[in-house]
Amino acid sequence: MPPPTLWQTSFVPTPRETIGLEPDTLPCPVPLDDEGDLRLGQTLGEGSMGQVVSAWQEGLGRHVAVKRPHPTDDGTCARFLRLEARATGLLEHPNIVPVHDLRDEGEIPWMVMKQVSGDLWSDLLADPERCLPYLEGRDGLALHLGVLIAVCRALSFAHERGVLHRDVKPENVMLGRFGEVYLLDWGVAVALRPGLGLPLAADQRSPAGTPCFMPPELARGDGGAQTERSDVFLVGAALHFLLGGQPLHEGETLLEVLRNARDGRRTPLGAVPAELSQLVERCTALDPAERPASVDEVRIALHTFLRRRTAARVVDVAEQRRREFEDLVRSERAGEAHDPRLRTLATEARFGYLQTLQEWPDDARALQGLLSLRETLFGYELHRENADAARDLLAELGDPPELGQALAELEARLAERAEAAAELEHQRWEMSPHLSSRTRVQVGLAMGSVSMALLLGLGWVDRQVGVGWPELLACVGASVLVGVVGGLVGLARPTNTFGRTHAAVTLGMTLGVVVHWGAAYWIGMSLHEGITAISVMIAWVLCTVGLVRDRSVLGSGLCYLVAVPALILWPGVLFEVFGLANGAAFFVYAANAWREA
Repeated sequence: MPPPTLWQTSFVPTPRETIGLEPDTLPCPVPLDDEGDLRLGQTLGEGSMGQVVSAWQEGLGRHVAVKRPHPTDDGTCARFLRLEARATGLLEHPNIVPVHDLRDEGEIPWMVMKQVSGDLWSDLLADPERCLPYLEGRDGLALHLGVLIAVCRALSFAHERGVLHRDVKPENVMLGRFGEVYLLDWGVAVALRPGLGLPLAADQRSPAGTPCFMPPELARGDGGAQTERSDVFLVGAALHFLLGGQPLHEGETLLEVLRNARDGRRTPLGAVPAELSQLVERCTALDPAERPASVDEVRIALHTFLRRRTAARVVDVAEQRRREFEDLVRSERAGEAHDPRLRTLATEARFGYLQTLQEWPDDARALQGLLSLRETLFGYELHRENADAARDLLAELGDPPELGQALAELEARLAERAEAAAELEHQRWEMSPHLSSRTRVQVGLAMGSVSMALLLGLGWVDRQVGVGWPELLACVGASVLVGVVGGLVGLARPTNTFGRTHAAVTLGMTLGVVVHWGAAYWIGMSLHEGITAISVMIAWVLCTVGLVRDRSVLGSGLCYLVAVPALILWPGVLFEVFGLANGAAFFVYAANAWREA
């Protein structure tokens, strides 16, 4: 008996409807249990192979869905419903709706299954607004590719169990309200091996499935060529539809669509991502041997595309940050003020590139972008004279000679500056009055107290019995001794150039006092002339040094300068005036040293 022709099968009004086949063998009917525990409700949906109604299962207290033939069915839909129940019952998978029971009321089977609330994938593809509840932060393409990945998982499980679906299309996929994805309608499924209670794929001789999605072997009814790669073709056709919005095969009549499916004539795919376009071409190859060997390969390819797509978006953001960073660097080099966003932009761009390269080490955009960023960063760090950061970047760039030379020149300049700065700091330390300040306070107080006490005492003696050169020279000797001790103490204590200079000046002035009084005695000066002359000399030396070199001694010089007219006007209190001038000068010197401490 010849195999049935297309026109002996159930009538299909459009190329988008499923063509049912007369299976060679059907599963045995399942005895009907008491149906009193099922309370039928509203119709949930209808298709060419039957209708689905909601039901309440009294025994288990749950809502279920009941799929049954149309009331006007001639028995064909009933047979296919039993076939679908058998196929679905073999496949317990998260992406396949569980079948709870198959009941048979006479010739009318009821397939009791889990009730799923959601939307058909085809409805979401037709109306993007309905996708909003399912996006969860994704865009539409990511959502739909995720659905197709779930479909691949269901098909992979079915193939492992020896079952072909043969009717994969958006109308046969449902998205649940909680993110579930279900591959529906296994009514034309066949078995790859005997013993499953399903028709064998190798025995099929008529077209089966949906014409506008069919692979050539299904359109020809070539059962011997129907393998897992037939479902791979259907996945590719579904991908073609979601990318282009048009079925893979089109035509004015059903027969024309079937002919186009058989001959591999397809609807052109517009501008879509190259990776997906190539995947569609591979999956829908006319020769099954040229298609991916399994739906797992397709699933991995889709997953890889999504990961690469996410990485590409990360690179896009990194590229934007890099360009902003380079613009700011150019602005800063042009003389504009430093922008605090520079470091942030560079860090964000660098992180984006490295994150992409961690997953895709060969990503050309990320590699080139990171290289450009590092080169710009290197130039920026050179401009900012940050040699340490530039050295790290040079290592990341692979130590190119030209950049290494630029860094070496910078390091040489910085070394010269550091050496000059160290020398300057050393000089500042050497001329700092702080280190020897306490010694100078002590020496100043000691010399001021001793000299003032000696001279005031000498003035009292002068008014009582008179003072001559011997008494004056004895007083000078005592003062000289104190000055020598003070100078030596200043040299011996921890000090610097400033402190040593003051100690040397103290010794020098002490020596000058000795020379002055020796010369004054030798040439026969009076005591009044000698004291006045030494006051003028000390005032001139200290004021000159104070104005030219060290302002800390200017106050002491002024004390001697003020004493000069007093010595001239009141010679009777010669020793008292000179003693007060000495004491005041040394006390002012000590006060300045204390302030510096």
